[in-house]
Amino acid sequence: MTSRLVPFASLNDDDGMSDSKNHLMPFTARPKCHTTNACVLIRNTDRHCAVRAYNLKDDHLAVVFYFKPSAIPSKSPLQTKVIGSFISSTIGDLSLLFISIRFLLLLFFRSNGVYDHPLSTPFLLLNVANMVASFYGLYESIESRRIFIQALEKQGIPSDAPSVFSKSFWTRYTNPFWIGLDVQTHLCYATERELAEVPKKDRHMLTLDVITPSSCSSNSRRPVFVFVHGGAWYMGSKRNPYPLLRSIAQEGWIVVSVDYRLAPTYPYPSSVVDVKRAIRWVKKNIGEYGGDASFVTVGGDSAGGHIAAMVALSSNRPEYQPNFEDVDTSVKACVAINAVLRLSIQQFGAWFAEFISGREKGEDHTKFLLEHSPVHHVHKDSVPFLVFHGEADVIVDILTAENFVVKYKQANPNKITFIRLKRGTHIYHAFSCPRTHYQAFTMERWLQNIRKLNADS
Repeated sequence: MTSRLVPFASLNDDDGMSDSKNHLMPFTARPKCHTTNACVLIRNTDRHCAVRAYNLKDDHLAVVFYFKPSAIPSKSPLQTKVIGSFISSTIGDLSLLFISIRFLLLLFFRSNGVYDHPLSTPFLLLNVANMVASFYGLYESIESRRIFIQALEKQGIPSDAPSVFSKSFWTRYTNPFWIGLDVQTHLCYATERELAEVPKKDRHMLTLDVITPSSCSSNSRRPVFVFVHGGAWYMGSKRNPYPLLRSIAQEGWIVVSVDYRLAPTYPYPSSVVDVKRAIRWVKKNIGEYGGDASFVTVGGDSAGGHIAAMVALSSNRPEYQPNFEDVDTSVKACVAINAVLRLSIQQFGAWFAEFISGREKGEDHTKFLLEHSPVHHVHKDSVPFLVFHGEADVIVDILTAENFVVKYKQANPNKITFIRLKRGTHIYHAFSCPRTHYQAFTMERWLQNIRKLNADS
């Protein structure tokens, strides 16, 4: 691994910081950006991949770290960005785990005399410095509680978010084994006719999991949250162990995690069609699991957030409901986490059109991308949206979320909530940390408020 210093302002197309041939997202230096931690992708002739860059106060310098993943397939222009985001999130969002491990190692080495040698002092100091940095990361994760509380209060929603010293917080934080929850797996949501169109080896893609509180009965009529996993439209699974799904179910919700057919074998918009099929199944069957079929919401992260937004904004559109055009697939609200809310050539659009959607290479995809961008489908009767986006997301630029919010507010000023997460990476919510659980708490309270407003209207 090597590193170098480059002027922050010089991170532009002329310096090889983007690759229009591969439709990689260019990085734009924004001096007014509130974050002090931004990430970029650099691709050069030596196939080094830049993982991270830092905006260093007033002089706007960037420190770029390179690494060389030798066996990474080049199927997606997002792949190296995902690796960088995963590394960053692992270190930043699992700070408590790293603190514990380092502390135990320090005790072990100290008890065995490792640090008695004078030459070991620099390594001891380095370990202590790393622990201090991890403590700061943990502090920032805990401090996110204030951001979420402010967002709820701004919407007039009372917040009783548990503090880090409360028992309920640690009950959430230390329950990785789904204690107190029941999970029904691999329930098929497709009809026999729809199954017949898919080879047997791929039929698992047309299934969903239902997560319920253990105390739930068939007459409970609990609210329902349908979650669509991310994975750049061509990978991922409903079995991804997102902590927020567990946390929402612990608050008394019925959570439905959906699989869908993946590209390029099944080109987009097959994924949107499948999620609508899943909602059809939910509205017909969720009562047996204690769910309220009259209050179904949807959400997703990354590509799943794009799919969820398209589902929420295209209720009962026949082109997305082949052979079930008359079925009501509307939802009451949508939660988008680091979602792709606008597709464009600059934002890996050609790759989406050609690899994900199976369109001809070299064509003008502008109209197609516009038609399949959630921002294009916003209207005055759109369902309420809760949008989360990390400021340090290198895969989906936060500007897409900001543009969506602006367009949405023009049509519905009071039906959208936008929460920016300082130093949040693309997959920060995949790890069990204070910020993730406070986010889940905020989602649950926001959705409950939507349910209350629906009941009062």
